[in-house]
Amino acid sequence: MDKVISFYKKFRCLAGLCPASCCFGWNIPVDEETWRYYKRVPGLLGLRLKFEQLGRFEPVFALGSGACRYHQKDGLCELQKKLGEEALPLVCRRYPRMHRNYGPFTETWLDLSCIHAAELFLSEEERVGFQTWDQHPVEERFGNNDDEEFLKLLQQSREELIDVLEEAALSGKREEADLALRFMLRFGYDAQNACVRQDYGFFERGERDWRESASGGSGLMEACLPFPAELLQLLFDGGFYNDALKRQSPYLYRLCGLYLRELAPLSEKAREKKYGELLKGYFSEHPGALSRMLRYYEYCLCQYYFNVYQDYSFTLWMIRGLIDLNLILLFCVLRWKELGKERLDLRETAHIISVCERRARHNHGIFERLSRITQEFVFNR
Repeated sequence: MDKVISFYKKFRCLAGLCPASCCFGWNIPVDEETWRYYKRVPGLLGLRLKFEQLGRFEPVFALGSGACRYHQKDGLCELQKKLGEEALPLVCRRYPRMHRNYGPFTETWLDLSCIHAAELFLSEEERVGFQTWDQHPVEERFGNNDDEEFLKLLQQSREELIDVLEEAALSGKREEADLALRFMLRFGYDAQNACVRQDYGFFERGERDWRESASGGSGLMEACLPFPAELLQLLFDGGFYNDALKRQSPYLYRLCGLYLRELAPLSEKAREKKYGELLKGYFSEHPGALSRMLRYYEYCLCQYYFNVYQDYSFTLWMIRGLIDLNLILLFCVLRWKELGKERLDLRETAHIISVCERRARHNHGIFERLSRITQEFVFNR
């Protein structure tokens, strides 16, 4: 069976009209088949393609995360103009479309590091989920786990987790939202321990009292929405922010500057208090923001929860969604304050989501550092 995310068919690349081009801000790998084609391209363009890759272990465009050399002032791609879409690297032809083949079924979604995909996600008023699809994307099977019974258990547990988040979103209460996210953390911790014990019955125990589970136990962080001020500072100090952002992602660099100006200079206690006051005002001005944050976490589960089918790292993938959600929320709040507390529009919020995803999710070095910092903080409380 092939499944696709519910708003997938609405996507059309904005091309030269895109305000946050995917041709800028990260390395663009060139797949082997496309590179073989480039070696046969004649003329000056062919020479440029060959000389650009001299001395590199793997062919890549936009090395150093500046703009791709073939990204022109009109926002369009020189290679696509001159050679056609089929001449683009595979990652460029597909992006932001993502496919994952699990064996019995394939899932396809849009990556929210694309600003237009993020806009479509934010525009959805109903629960986002997968629908059956009549197309069959060709994709190598993900990983080497062939335990289809375990995969079925993961499907059931993902639906259970999304149901919890939906219930909290419909309540409209911050306390319920925080409790639901703490349950995600508790579930990940308990699920990973169950796998270590080979207790797969853990996943078959039916509906849990998620409020009781989130409140019970010890050894885990007591607040997930928002993260404590101390943890946010650790994330900034741990590599999320550095001066290279000024070139790689000017908009994110500016957002980080807001944090460094508004919150970072304060003591931890004063930072906690000021951020709490700003959050209260932001949620008051944006009545739908709380449910959007929870649905963002739902989308993270749609995309990456099944990574545990290969690595069994439940806590890692639960924490990853919490990091992204909290960084996005932080920058939405600070940008709202900078605008004089006028309501953020959908495009601005989508832009914040896209730059945070590119930085925290698609930069593997930063991904690993932020995950390690948060795991150490969560499990040492």
